[in-house]
Amino acid sequence: MGVEFIRDFAQKLERPYIINLSTGFEGGAKDGETDDLEYVLSNVLKGDTTGLLKAVVTAAGNSNYDSISVNDLRTTRLSLNAIVQLENRRCHARGHGPGSFRLNLTTTPVLGDDSCVLELWYSAVVPYRVGIVTPEQSVILSSGPGSQWIPVLSTLRYKFGLVEIADRGNIQGPGSEPPRWASTRIVLKDDTSGYGRLLGGTWTIELLGGQGTWDAYITATAPASCVKAVAREDISNECLIAVAGNVADAICVGAYNPCDTCQWIIADGKVNTLDEHLPGHAISHFSSRGPTRAGLDKPDIYAPGQCCVVALSQDMPKSAQREIDSCQLRTQDGRHYIVQGTSYAAPYVAGLIARMVQLRPCLSAPEIKHILVSSADHISDVGKLNFLVDCEQALKSTREKDCGE
Repeated sequence: MGVEFIRDFAQKLERPYIINLSTGFEGGAKDGETDDLEYVLSNVLKGDTTGLLKAVVTAAGNSNYDSISVNDLRTTRLSLNAIVQLENRRCHARGHGPGSFRLNLTTTPVLGDDSCVLELWYSAVVPYRVGIVTPEQSVILSSGPGSQWIPVLSTLRYKFGLVEIADRGNIQGPGSEPPRWASTRIVLKDDTSGYGRLLGGTWTIELLGGQGTWDAYITATAPASCVKAVAREDISNECLIAVAGNVADAICVGAYNPCDTCQWIIADGKVNTLDEHLPGHAISHFSSRGPTRAGLDKPDIYAPGQCCVVALSQDMPKSAQREIDSCQLRTQDGRHYIVQGTSYAAPYVAGLIARMVQLRPCLSAPEIKHILVSSADHISDVGKLNFLVDCEQALKSTREKDCGE
């Protein structure tokens, strides 16, 4: 509704417009079409006959912790998600044909605290069934597409927490196309009604009987440090782009660190420093990686997303402000604080696009995307060529662009 409101309002005013989105949802098919929001964005981009829509800019998400080392842990204090004990965290597993992956759960002693939610996605042609082996070797099997496995307390020999497996079957997207994907949702959690605490240790998730590539994602944990790793020999943190970032024609923005040294003055006049984080002009360790599950190379471009100074809203919850102050992230003027995330990189690019459109209103959405990528700095990271946005070169290319005027 929000996207459609922006479109309709801009068309009523006959003004160019840019949509900037950061939803933060890590689940879904990640193909750019099956999710409701991604489907709408794709259609808005493809269906624009007015030329007023100049770009849909989306944040890539902050799910990549593949490169965290002990020396990087301090930088995670900049995240308000309080993910501070996640050395070697892995959020994604992939296989081709029947296979398995392992979850290493570190749980708390407090009953009711711990939970972990997983999504499994695979082809709808020959879907998989799911098996779970608990740390004490109890075996749980799902019963096939469209069913839900919830244990009966009287049948449990051992108590390992509450396990729910929902085989959701084929997932119909918003369009009329036949479903491409099927999905299973798994919930592991503490339970106060008799199943007991979620058992810590190694859980094995097996995909059985199906065909084709499958992907598994950790989409939620509580507390954030509950799941320390998804252990698998061929593990990767690819295909982790957040919802909305998988749309083919959108501009998906990852984060890089623009600073060699991150310093700011706090309330007592002292200088606070985070200087052991990744070197300047390196891709941020948290920035989600592509490709999409449909095979598109995302993110499209990277922008500054670390050591960002942003305004502190007076309406921010007091609990969040206390967290900011406990980490000494508030600046001396009391009205700004230091943050990181792709949610700050995306509006950086959206603002640059607005300036480009101001200089040359005739630019189309594909032309804008081409200018951003072709004028960017190129750096190689983990065997991949990445593009760091270059504002001056993008504006220079905009001025030189011939729109047939």
